[in-house]
Amino acid sequence: MRTALKAAVLLPFLWALHANSASAQSPIKSIDHVVIDVSEQQMYVFDAQNAVVAKWPISTGAKSTPTPLGSFFVTTKSRSTFSIPNPDVTMQWMTRFRGNYGIHAIPRRSGKPLWTPLGKAGVSHGCVRLSDKHAKLLYDLLPKGSSVKVRP
Repeated sequence: MRTALKAAVLLPFLWALHANSASAQSPIKSIDHVVIDVSEQQMYVFDAQNAVVAKWPISTGAKSTPTPLGSFFVTTKSRSTFSIPNPDVTMQWMTRFRGNYGIHAIPRRSGKPLWTPLGKAGVSHGCVRLSDKHAKLLYDLLPKGSSVKVRP
């Protein structure tokens, strides 16, 4: 009897947890534009109806090598690229918005991820770092010509 009672109490609770986690992880189908907030170290992802569909932690440029501020557009994309000053450092899912500045996955040196405090501090040479998963989503879903706004 106790087992049946526990199941009767726990099953609706567990189902609610499952339903909430599934809806929270629903896939993003398209991305219209993004806003990068340097002070918050967050990226806001918008759909075509101007609704925020995601908020992702990022790491922008360090104080000595800041991410450029302003309004830009996605210019080019590269599945994989390397650091100009150090070709041993590679980045995947590069989405460029101003010259060589872009948004990409966490860089790797000799295959090992570089320290990146996503959502906490800027440590890059000016690019915007995202988790590998989010960088791939952005690369796949944000078309060339899309708006990228970078605010202080």
